[in-house]
Amino acid sequence: ANSQQAASKDDAKKEATKAVKQSQTDAATQQRSASQSNPNTHPPTQRREESVTMTKLSFSNYGELTQTRANEVFESHKKYLEWRKTEWATRGPEALAKRQAARAANGTWRQMKGFDLFRHEVSHFGNRPFAIGVGVMSGLYLIAFASQSSDYRKESEYWTKYHSK
Repeated sequence: ANSQQAASKDDAKKEATKAVKQSQTDAATQQRSASQSNPNTHPPTQRREESVTMTKLSFSNYGELTQTRANEVFESHKKYLEWRKTEWATRGPEALAKRQAARAANGTWRQMKGFDLFRHEVSHFGNRPFAIGVGVMSGLYLIAFASQSSDYRKESEYWTKYHSK
């Protein structure tokens, strides 16, 4: 008798669930057909249907709080607090001043100038094609400049106009 009552309750739940789903699909169909019949209206915003489920919380899988389990939790918490202390040490105005002093002592790329900055940038892998191009073009310009004789410079309109004075 109990199994028949349980089965009838399950059947009633299934029927109720089917009825709710059917009414939801009927409402959605009516909304779609209403928006399609009038072209001046925009389709309604589609909402994600959320299923509501109840979850029974059970802490039975944790078992009893034994001394060893308490020690494990305590050690875990101690490790967390140590990590937080290191985080807290890097905050605040004193830590900021310490970081800025370390940065100024080592010299970041923002403090570099001239050839030091150029050498730093060329050392990056992504800038190597640029560095190769600069090297090749500098070499060509140097060769072109060195190949000009003093007689050629005297006859050059550019050289006489700007450099021979």
